[in-house]
Formats: sequence, structure tokens, C-alpha cells
Amino acid sequence: MRKFVISDLHGDGNAYKSIMLYLEKINQTEPVILYVNGDLIDWGIESGEMFLDVKNRLINGPFKIIYLGGNHELMMLTHYLEQQRECLISYDFWLESGGYDTKFGIEDVLEENQMPEVINFVSNLKMYHVFNEKINGKNIALAHASTTSIKEDECSIILKDNHPDTEQFLWARENALYAPFHYRIGNDRFFSIVGHTPNNNIFGFEYHPNDNFLSVDGGCIAYVKGNFEYNHIPLVEIYDGYLKVLTFNHNNEITHGNYFVDNRVVPFTEEELDKERSYIDPSFKPKKLVKLPDDIIGYED
Repeated sequence: MRKFVISDLHGDGNAYKSIMLYLEKINQTEPVILYVNGDLIDWGIESGEMFLDVKNRLINGPFKIIYLGGNHELMMLTHYLEQQRECLISYDFWLESGGYDTKFGIEDVLEENQMPEVINFVSNLKMYHVFNEKINGKNIALAHASTTSIKEDECSIILKDNHPDTEQFLWARENALYAPFHYRIGNDRFFSIVGHTPNNNIFGFEYHPNDNFLSVDGGCIAYVKGNFEYNHIPLVEIYDGYLKVLTFNHNNEITHGNYFVDNRVVPFTEEELDKERSYIDPSFKPKKLVKLPDDIIGYED
């Protein structure tokens, strides 16, 4: 089974559809499992559609998906739990953090009596995953922001738990000064893959071999808010002993490919890139995202 990871798509419909079509084509000949590493939602205008599509795919395929929680999924859950308790609050952190696109996208499609199922679904998203595959003798671990707090290889912590380590798993950033324990995002036991902190690297990732972690938030949150130079979405593939990272752009193209092996980054050959590009579905024509009047972000007519 081929194992892939995406992170922090933030309602970026072009990136999401390109990658899903790519994986569907691979899945026709080899079984695929996709790990969604949190922050699928918020800010992007297709946030609600993407959330409901992933929720449906978990049941109906065509390939297996594991959805881990991110800080935006946690904010979504908090919002709906507050609504259930009929709490009147003057400031809703989720809506101010891009949640409008998700909330109204979901509620436009679903009936009110279907929302408890959505809340239950988000409530039960896990915090991390540890793979059997290894790099440099360390198992690969995946979490939205940090793997520092992983103590058991099998994750039993879910979003609704309000666990003491939730903040570290979902919010930590390397060298963030607002909390003393947020100095590290990796774990000495693992090779860690995390998202949460955007980068503008042309490959969509930042590699820290000395600290044994790979950061794969390619900045979709910036792109969907109108910073269109963020045009590099990483898709990680996990093997025993090495990783592959393909870089997609918003034109349904694969621009780069890199291997991670023996603490080195090795570029794909042109022949290897051409093979990966053969899985692209050319029938998908992405819509161009533009700034409309009043700085509204939308698709070009």
C-alpha cells in the first residue's frame, strides 16, 4: 500500500482536486492511503466542500483516508460545542480565523439535523500517527504542529478530550516565544513530519536533518488569502528508509520532486518526474483565484 501525506490545504480547491485525482489514478493499480494532517479547512472558499468530500471519502473511497486534527478543526469543534451549550459569546475565535467559509459551506449543504454527525466526526479526530516505516533507524511520526508530546506509539488522544498535550500537538511552532515550552516541534525518538507553520520554499517544505523533522505546510493559507506567489503544495510519500516529496502548483502540474534519504535531499531525474506527471488528470482545469473588488478573494469568471 502506498502511503501519502498532505497538510494545511485550508480550503484550497485547486490543490485538493489535483492531488485527489492524482491519487485516484495511482489507486487504480496500487492501493493508496492518504493521511490528512490537519487544517484542511478555513480561509479558502472551498473549505466546506473539501471537508464534506473528505468525510464522504472516509466511508465511500475510492481509497483509504486517515484525517488527523489540526488547530482549525479544534476551533471548529469548540464553536459547535459552544452553540450546543447555548453559550453567548461576544467574540468567536474560529469565525475570525477563517471559519466563515467552512461553516457556511457545510451548513449550505446539510440540514440542521445532520450537524450532530459532523460535530461527532470532528470530535473524534486523532492527534498524531506513528508509522512502521523508519528513516535513519527512527520511526516516522506525523502530527499537525509538533510530535514532542508523543508518549505512546498508538494514538488514543482525540480532539474532544481537551488533553493537556493538545496545545503542543496542534499549536506549537519552532522557536515561538509566546510560550516557553514551544521551543521544539520534533521528538528525539522519531523522524517527524509536521505542518502548521507556512513556508515559501519553492519545494513547499523545510527540511531540518539535525532535528529530524520535515515541515510540509506549503502556504496554502497565504495563497487562498491572495498571496498568489505561494504556488507550491507538497505531497509526501512514505517508504521504509526514505521519503518522496512531489511539489504541485495551482495549474494541476507537478513542478519538482525530491527524495529524503541518509539526511540528504536528492532531486528527481527528469525521467522520474515524467513518470509522476503521467498520473496527473489533464481533464481537470483549475479555476484561477483572483482578488475581486474590496479585497474579496474569488474565482475568475
